[in-house]
Amino acid sequence: MIIIGAMASIAWPSFVVTIERAKSAEGVQILEVIMGSQKIYKLENGVYSNTMANLEVSIPAASNFNAPTLSTSNPIASIQRKDNLYTLSITDAGVIACSNGTVTYCQKIGY
Repeated sequence: MIIIGAMASIAWPSFVVTIERAKSAEGVQILEVIMGSQKIYKLENGVYSNTMANLEVSIPAASNFNAPTLSTSNPIASIQRKDNLYTLSITDAGVIACSNGTVTYCQKIGY
């Protein structure tokens, strides 16, 4: 029993990080769709949009993230984790960044 407990205590943190990476993929996918729409909007209007209503894209409600926010400058979109663990953002070059979380946490999920 002690061996099983020791193994679980070692494996659990890794398991939690793996689950969070999977959850963060939802936010990344949303940001990448928005980035594509932002680029089209800029080609047509000369600037990036600061509202979703201007973009010709439909983003369904996310399970793990709040509604995305847009900006007319970099980062062009961001999305906050529902439990406020972190915020993911994307630049017009497609670079994803993680903020508002601890640096270690963002690094553990790969951003």
